[in-house]
Amino acid sequence: MNSDPPIPVRRRRRLIVLLVLCLAGIGVVLWTGALARIPQQLATKALSAHRIDEAEGHLAWARWLATNNGETEFLLARVRRKQGQVDEMMDHLETAARLGVDPERIRREQLLAMAQAGQLQGRYDAIDALLLDPRDDGREILDAYVNGLLRNANYQAAGYLIDSWSKEFPEDAQPHYISGRIQRHLRNFESAEEKFRTALDKQPDHFAAAYQLADLLLQQKQPAEAIPVAKTALAMKYNAAPTLVLARSLRAQGDVDAARRLLEELASRPSEEIARSYQRVGQPLVGAPVAAELGTLELDSGRYKEALKWLTEAVEADPDNLDTRYSWAIALRQSGEVERSVEELKRVVDAREALTEVDRLADGLDPFKPHIEERFRIGELYMQHGSKRTAEFWLKSVLHFDPDHAEAHRLLAEYYELRASEEPEYAVLAREHRAKAGSE
Repeated sequence: MNSDPPIPVRRRRRLIVLLVLCLAGIGVVLWTGALARIPQQLATKALSAHRIDEAEGHLAWARWLATNNGETEFLLARVRRKQGQVDEMMDHLETAARLGVDPERIRREQLLAMAQAGQLQGRYDAIDALLLDPRDDGREILDAYVNGLLRNANYQAAGYLIDSWSKEFPEDAQPHYISGRIQRHLRNFESAEEKFRTALDKQPDHFAAAYQLADLLLQQKQPAEAIPVAKTALAMKYNAAPTLVLARSLRAQGDVDAARRLLEELASRPSEEIARSYQRVGQPLVGAPVAAELGTLELDSGRYKEALKWLTEAVEADPDNLDTRYSWAIALRQSGEVERSVEELKRVVDAREALTEVDRLADGLDPFKPHIEERFRIGELYMQHGSKRTAEFWLKSVLHFDPDHAEAHRLLAEYYELRASEEPEYAVLAREHRAKAGSE
């Protein structure tokens, strides 16, 4: 007599066994984090192409697929470093270390953060050691190191590294983009345009290069050429910065209504979103540029009440911007506040007259040579009459060539003391510079 179970029963048993095996396999995959590897790889690729927001999106998926994954936390730390969010970067690195990521990788990433922030003093040997042993992070190391050198106005060393970078990674757009930023700062506008276009030829979706090129073209009175370039950058996740360039270009072309619509939409966005956009294109958000542009547009349109509202907001956010202060003074006059307008116009005229000395000093300045007194004088003039961020740059360039320049340390200490209420790190910087100035 056959004792085997009926065929349907055997089939059910096989199905149950297969189901158990599948569930066990899924459990193993989830436990090992294997499912997260695909979005992790996509995030790494996006980081290599400098698409930071795209990388962040992939890592959100990686976190959903595998919680408590050390590699995901490490890559999120790298994203936060590139976004300038140091506290969050450190939190992710601590989590990555707790989840078993190699302590040496953690140390190297912390070193890159310090290099990127320009905290190079006493760390040159350690960063050079990273270049000698780059592992899979050659571009990351070069990017962080070059940015740190530029923060310290060390153009010569930065230039050497950029040349090496473009030769070692010929497909990478980033060294050409950074070189364009340098040339633009040095007022070599033709060379800057060439560098930005090279970056976009290598990577058409390099949004920071597109923004810089559009902004440069507008600065050079070429709004028609700036418009299509600005539009290519609108595809970035946080696109306030290129949208503002597009609005300015449209206004310069005479399309005031289209410019106003864009600006009013920008004015409705959260300030944090606008700040993220500027960070993504490589520059800090200074003041309230949307309010400044809207105010100027309304002033030119004869809508003085609206102009005064926006320009007052812009001046309060950035008192050092002389162009905005001039427009504000005109709006005050047109709104009947004549006496206040006269006082403000005098301040602007006096400041601009004082800053004419900057043009004379800067014209004869070689960026690769010390020119200590000229650099200090430019920094001093900007600190007294113009952009304090620009003053900070020039004073730091003095210290690059003369680390013991007491007056440069003193002015920087005073500047950081004023900003200490914004960020605790400024209080630390203020103490350091005050001590080096010999007046603590």
